[in-house]
Amino acid sequence: MTRIVKNPWAVVIGWALTRTIIAAMGLEHLPYYGNDVLYNDLDVYSRWTNDIAAGHFPVGDDLWQYPPLAAPVIYASRLFGEGRAAFVALALVVDFLILVVLLVDGHRRERVQGAWLWVLAAGLVGPLLLGRFDLVPTLFAVLAVVWVSRPIRSGVASALGALLKVWPVLMLLAIPRRSLPPALAAFVIVSFNVLLIAGAWSSGGLSFLGNQRSRGIQEESVAALPFVIARAFGAHIEYIYRFGSVEVEAAGANTAGAVVTVIGLLLISLVAWWRLRGRLEAVGAPDVALTVVLISVATSRVFSPQYDVWLLALGALCLADERSRLRIPVLMIAIASICAQLIYPWLYGPLNSGAPNATILQSVRIVLIVGATLMALLKIRSRGTRRESGRHSALLRDDDQDFASVRI
Repeated sequence: MTRIVKNPWAVVIGWALTRTIIAAMGLEHLPYYGNDVLYNDLDVYSRWTNDIAAGHFPVGDDLWQYPPLAAPVIYASRLFGEGRAAFVALALVVDFLILVVLLVDGHRRERVQGAWLWVLAAGLVGPLLLGRFDLVPTLFAVLAVVWVSRPIRSGVASALGALLKVWPVLMLLAIPRRSLPPALAAFVIVSFNVLLIAGAWSSGGLSFLGNQRSRGIQEESVAALPFVIARAFGAHIEYIYRFGSVEVEAAGANTAGAVVTVIGLLLISLVAWWRLRGRLEAVGAPDVALTVVLISVATSRVFSPQYDVWLLALGALCLADERSRLRIPVLMIAIASICAQLIYPWLYGPLNSGAPNATILQSVRIVLIVGATLMALLKIRSRGTRRESGRHSALLRDDDQDFASVRI
């Protein structure tokens, strides 16, 4: 049995079976509760391809919240035909490329746990895995982490990912301090040139920045949990559909959003400070990458279920690294992903109405993610501190030896 589990072809077969099932569910060929609305975003993507074909970004659409490189990728779904099935086909290609990267990385380390976690992601996230854009930036984030020993490649991958959906820029923090300069140079050069080309093609390539500033806190976000609980206990909390998600409309909601944003910026800045001070050199790149993305997700104004795709892919890299100390946080993320799938689309209506079962499940999801974030942060800090203490002790021993030789 162990030989079968370690066989890469078994992983590929598992991926093919799970993806066939969730694709059939999402496209309404197999039963799945809510699959009539689950892929509604794909209709929006299809509409955007018409704008892109006309030579401009869909900047008049409030749902367009992506950096400029997302446009050609979304348009690429036309290579597979029209309608929802075309984007699902594109998603499957990207999904398989992620699996290949994980298999190659796992083969190098002689560990297949990460690739198997990615196979299981189909069950953890459900059909939504193939029904959103998030697989594409996730591919580049995974490449950026795998390529940390080749900083220029890693910087290019981070730049391409950031130009698709911003968050992969955080992968720069996974790069060792001495390799940061060439990685940053590659990131800046690629970003500048892509933005220059996008600006020459059409105006509005940076319009997503304004949309993000105008967002409130999504009902499923960490900051919204007190309001969700208060609504379950009968408080008058209103929800409003805006920017493609259900946002909390209540006194204190904007303040809560601002507070978590500041906390997120401070914590990411703290990790960046540790990196620049050399305190993370003993921490594996996957651990640092997962930690900063967990911080980003936990302090984001939006926490859609597809964000679990990011976390699970980086968690897969952690499982493939024998030095990783984030196995428990990865398990917590996996359980939180199941909760998210149960909430959307199965219990989304009850969550909106303040039903106790949906509120409890959402609370469990948030507690797991916040707990995983804090645990990951403490783990990478403690490992870095021990390395620094060990180095300091070694220096003291060297000094003692020098002093002893002088006395003799």
